[in-house]
Amino acid sequence: MNKIKRNIKWAFKLYAITLVLPMSLTIINIIACGILGFETKFGFWGNFKIMWIDYYFTGILMGISAWRWQLVLLFCSFLCIKLRL
Repeated sequence: MNKIKRNIKWAFKLYAITLVLPMSLTIINIIACGILGFETKFGFWGNFKIMWIDYYFTGILMGISAWRWQLVLLFCSFLCIKLRL
């Protein structure tokens, strides 16, 4: 049972790599729009909506919904940990 918990924990750590792009864009948005004052087409809060809601949660990549991609990535990361790839 302890090994399964450890495998699931490592799978979530590997899956967390999918957060790199939206987190990087969030930091850039805070620095560029919030601190330096650059103006964008959608504004400060609109950029957050585009990065997180439109891209990460409800976006579509190659005709497949983002939530399905997230489930596939989570399953693949679990398989990678389980099979030690």
